[in-house]
Amino acid sequence: MQALKAEIAGWSRELGFQAAGVSDIDLAEAEATLDELSESGYITKLPRMAGRKEPRYAHLLAGAVESEPEAPKPEAAAIVVRAENERIDALAEEMQQLRHEFQALQAEFEKFRKQFE
Repeated sequence: MQALKAEIAGWSRELGFQAAGVSDIDLAEAEATLDELSESGYITKLPRMAGRKEPRYAHLLAGAVESEPEAPKPEAAAIVVRAENERIDALAEEMQQLRHEFQALQAEFEKFRKQFE
């Protein structure tokens, strides 16, 4: 971590900044502060998003916030599996239709054959 801090300080000097700081964050301390702000009515806790570990917050300075939880985006593998399932379902339906047509043709052929017996 110290090497990264030194590297960031070097980059900031190269960019012309006189000083740059890097600080660690204590999540428990940050959440305590956010809870205090929430109790005071300055912020509100938003519904947790799927796949996210930490909660989200929004300020209430401009009024109430309307927030609906976002639906998680399907993974690429899930999309592929869903497409394959749809393809399999379509093939099964087509197979059922072909069987029905084949049975109808068999019945017609039996009728035709009985005419010559």
